[in-house]
Amino acid sequence: MAGDAVLKKNDLAERLDEFLTAVRSEDELTKRTLDKYRRDIQKLIDYLDPADELTKAKMLDYRDYLVAAGYEKSSINSFVVVANKYLCWLGSPDLCAGQLKIQSTSFDDAISPVDYERLLRRAKLIGQQDTYMAMKIFGNTGIRISELRYFTVENLERCTNHKKAIRVTNKGKTRDVPIRQELFRELKAYCRKNKIKSGPIIYNPDTGKMYADSTIWRRIQKLAGMAKVSLDSAHPHAFRHMFAKQYLAAGGNYFDLKTILGHSKLDTTQIYAQSTLLEQRKAIERMKY
Repeated sequence: MAGDAVLKKNDLAERLDEFLTAVRSEDELTKRTLDKYRRDIQKLIDYLDPADELTKAKMLDYRDYLVAAGYEKSSINSFVVVANKYLCWLGSPDLCAGQLKIQSTSFDDAISPVDYERLLRRAKLIGQQDTYMAMKIFGNTGIRISELRYFTVENLERCTNHKKAIRVTNKGKTRDVPIRQELFRELKAYCRKNKIKSGPIIYNPDTGKMYADSTIWRRIQKLAGMAKVSLDSAHPHAFRHMFAKQYLAAGGNYFDLKTILGHSKLDTTQIYAQSTLLEQRKAIERMKY
């Protein structure tokens, strides 16, 4: 394979076990590390469509997808390092992607409530109700895309008048994510209309399984193109930023927001609530001397 400019998705999948066997012998890796290698490489494989070929451009797109999906930069760099190691072993070092620079985080990709509503209207217009509901959940709860799996019929039924919340476990922490009455009613109506009686509320009717994170991300990007919304702010994590800002604007405090979002440090929560560069510029324009 030396010198190949592209790799087929099947090549990546079929030689994964061989690679893990090789690095286990050469690098004397622990089972835990090998399991991480498998998960990280499988993430790249799952990102590719069946007919896709992995090119350098596609590898960079994958890195951008991880950013848009809300992964921490340190996690993204870890994924990239493992993927690059595999690509080099396959004889295709020219496909490797560079790591992200770790620096202060900018939230200029946070979506505005106006653009958020435009995406919702567009999803309804083309009959993409499941994507509409996924975006409603993201925008009204601030959950991570990986936490969508906790929105099941069973968990919705556990909600009571006094405790309308979905219990979520992520990064070793369990928390209750409050649900607005409006969202609760809309989710219940959606389940009734689509005869969803158990399991995940947002799923692929053709397979009966949840959509891959990358599928939801691509759908939102496509809706953004139709609705003339910036692609930079059209991803699930941008809705999380919007939720944080709207919560504080409604009178919520940083300590409660930290709990809702599942942050370990208050510093992270405060960063999420920062104004975008555009909002800062508008505030400056309103200044009077």
